[in-house]
Amino acid sequence: LDMKPYCMESLTCPKGYRYGAPSEDDGNKGGDAKTKGADGPVIDPEKEEKRRKLAKEERQKTLALPERSDNYYKYRLMGVIVHSGQTLNSGHYYSFIRERTELKEGEVPPKDGEKGARWYCFNDSSVTKFDHTKLGEETFGAKDGSWKSATAYVLVYERTRPEVVEEPEMKNVPTELLERIWHENRVRVADTNVYNIPYFKFLDKLADYIISRFPHPSSGVSSIKPVEVPNAPSDLQDAFTRLMLRFLFKTLARSLQRQKFWQGFLDQVKDLLEGNIATSTWFISMLIHPTHNWLSELITAPPELVREATVQLFAESAKTISPLERGAYESKAGEKDFIGGTDCEIVKPQRGFVVQAVDILLSQLEKKETSSLVMESLANFASLGPNETKYLQGANILKHMMEALTSEANSRHNLGDAIFMLLNTVKSDLRKEHVQVLFSPQFIERLLIEPYNVKRAKSVVDIIVYLCTPEGAQVTGCSSNEDAADVDGKAEATSRLKVVMETLTKQLKLNNYELTRPYFRVLSGMLRGSDEMKEFRVNLVADSIVDALNNTFNSREPLYRKTDFFAEHMLRLMEQCDSLPKAIISKDPNLLPGLVKFFEKYPDTSAVLGKMYLTLKRVEKKFHEIAIVSSKYQKPT
Repeated sequence: LDMKPYCMESLTCPKGYRYGAPSEDDGNKGGDAKTKGADGPVIDPEKEEKRRKLAKEERQKTLALPERSDNYYKYRLMGVIVHSGQTLNSGHYYSFIRERTELKEGEVPPKDGEKGARWYCFNDSSVTKFDHTKLGEETFGAKDGSWKSATAYVLVYERTRPEVVEEPEMKNVPTELLERIWHENRVRVADTNVYNIPYFKFLDKLADYIISRFPHPSSGVSSIKPVEVPNAPSDLQDAFTRLMLRFLFKTLARSLQRQKFWQGFLDQVKDLLEGNIATSTWFISMLIHPTHNWLSELITAPPELVREATVQLFAESAKTISPLERGAYESKAGEKDFIGGTDCEIVKPQRGFVVQAVDILLSQLEKKETSSLVMESLANFASLGPNETKYLQGANILKHMMEALTSEANSRHNLGDAIFMLLNTVKSDLRKEHVQVLFSPQFIERLLIEPYNVKRAKSVVDIIVYLCTPEGAQVTGCSSNEDAADVDGKAEATSRLKVVMETLTKQLKLNNYELTRPYFRVLSGMLRGSDEMKEFRVNLVADSIVDALNNTFNSREPLYRKTDFFAEHMLRLMEQCDSLPKAIISKDPNLLPGLVKFFEKYPDTSAVLGKMYLTLKRVEKKFHEIAIVSSKYQKPT
């Protein structure tokens, strides 16, 4: 490839001027005042003189360049980067590369394909010899109307006879620009070394060593108060735990490998924080620091694992510090939230570190859409002991929870396990105005659908059962300024149970049988206990079951999976409560004959429904002519 016609020395030469030769115009200093060509217009001498002057300056610039031989401008193809794919947005890259050979003075360069000039194909880990004569065929995507996916993407050329050129000195680069370039280079090198697997594994081994070398602080260390913790790390364990916390949230959280390493590092940080007053104080200080504001940021950060880790580590730190700060629960916030400025590492709060963090979480509840992780953090705080629960009660946590439970923003998604855990913690403080919210028609359906997993079911059912017992109804049936002794607990509990069961009966008729699973968990909870209201609850459950079964069996196109689903849950409820089958039979004498007709009409019904039928039939103690028609199972008689 000859590049001379495209270089400056060729492009700036006037027409008819040969680079390196004197110009014919150089000696022509004057001329007539006005000349006229044979066919051309009259030429203005001043304009002509100006044109010649500019042309001479351009020639002088060109002549200032060193004169080189024609070989200097000749290049040969050394490599081709190929893109294989149907679009620019996807595909595969590989390359063809020619051998490089250093030539001695006067030595003739080898031709393509000869020793020292052979071509190779580099395709991922595969390196093979390549016939250079097929280069055009292999890298030209379209030819004669045809189309191929492989196309030359970048062509790499090299000068045939390179000249030794001294590196130019960087004299004219501004100092500020140089400093910025070096800073960017240092950041790039640091990022390359930080976001890599060897560094992660190194920290992992170092954390294991620190944990084994420095056991958890003993109870004797509790004499250190959080307010006495210095800004600088107090010892090696404190320094390393701070490093690990920064690594977890600032480095690993941004790494593509976070899913693989996250849980292991999180467990290590928990071990390092356990009983560590200095680092726990530092971490909560970072969470509540006005400048950093980690608590608000991390608890709403996009990666779910970062949010959950923040909640877990806050709980671990609060468990260590809270016993030392319980005196702050009684104090009132001063004019300033923090003592001193905000430019230091650990900002000392006017009150306790944990209390300051809890106050920030409580302020989050006032927003329209409440994060379930805020509730979980408050529930973890309440679980630390009666002092913490009392603090939340004084902060009017029930008012905030009622607003969160009934807010329009939160109605679009589930409320999370934590809010029910927290509600259970303070359920004895529920009063008439709170219960009216929980048992309102627009909310009771929402409350009953929440037990979609076993963990949450226990929390929700515990609340409902507590509120529907005479004791719980008496305590929670009065207003804040009324006496509980004036409330008829049994009558109040009966009224609440009817509201719950009416809603359950209505929801059990849903066509989508999977949506009824939470309601069966509530029914199961209603059958627990042995209080004076037990028989009344069993009868209400039996009413609900009979109504739901009749609705299912009388449908035009019964869903077999739905009937099986109901039967399985009925069997579980009857196994749990011995008196339930008898209550079901007594509610509707036509239920069992209706089941027999159902079996005769739909002979492919599975044995699950038949087993439920036998269970109910045994209650009547009538075993004559129990006919179950099935093509898959033997006919019991």
